[in-house]
Amino acid sequence: MRVLCLNDKLNQIDLAIRTATDRVETLAAAVAQNDPIRSKHEFTVVQVLRDRVTALIGEANQCIGEETGFMGESKIIVDIDPNIPDGDDFTFPADAFISEPPVLTSPVR
Repeated sequence: MRVLCLNDKLNQIDLAIRTATDRVETLAAAVAQNDPIRSKHEFTVVQVLRDRVTALIGEANQCIGEETGFMGESKIIVDIDPNIPDGDDFTFPADAFISEPPVLTSPVR
């Protein structure tokens, strides 16, 4: 099962790399022709492909069982403001303001 998963990720990475290689050549041609719109488009496509390969590497690591989150022990540090009073001294006011619900109307007349 791991082999199939890794093979799938490898094939997707290979395709992304081939596509990126073609797009880099197209980007170089657009820069040579001084075409900023096409250059920006090709550059964006190359960036998206790079992000896709990065995601695929993470997925491949999951195929073999590696953690993708963090390394080492978790450590939680809590800072409590000393100016906060102890206990729960909140009480609801005796004369709470209660409003009437609005009258429903239709937008269609």
